[in-house]
Amino acid sequence: MQLAESIQQSKILLLDYTTHIGALETLIAKAIPESSTDLQFHALEEIRAKSEAKEINMGKGFALSHARIEGIQILQTSVALFGEKTNYLPGDPVHTVFCTMIPPSESRVYLKFMSTLTRFLLQDNIELAFLQRDINAIVQALKEFDAFQA
Repeated sequence: MQLAESIQQSKILLLDYTTHIGALETLIAKAIPESSTDLQFHALEEIRAKSEAKEINMGKGFALSHARIEGIQILQTSVALFGEKTNYLPGDPVHTVFCTMIPPSESRVYLKFMSTLTRFLLQDNIELAFLQRDINAIVQALKEFDAFQA
């Protein structure tokens, strides 16, 4: 699994507001921009309906919102970099939220993505690029991680 392919530079955004629903709406629209507003609304409702299971505070300032969504064909991910740590979810304050949606038939792909993302986020000093909101540094770190994993 190549993280740089799953987390594209164009889907990493700087958010200055940190309201939970506003951020989630923006992340979904960025992850699946060509999708209908009905599908985007369905994704929002799917994540919110079971927020305890669908949203995870991963620690170290990272959070994950995710869902299986009928109507998408491949794993889609967007990333929000907040201007300051916030209580986006219960638990430790977060500075970065990953929003991931997968087709229901792609559970194995999702598990592989989560395993790879977790290893990436556990690297020493990786949090610094996210805290600095440096999209180019994040993309470079993703590419270096992918090269090292190959």
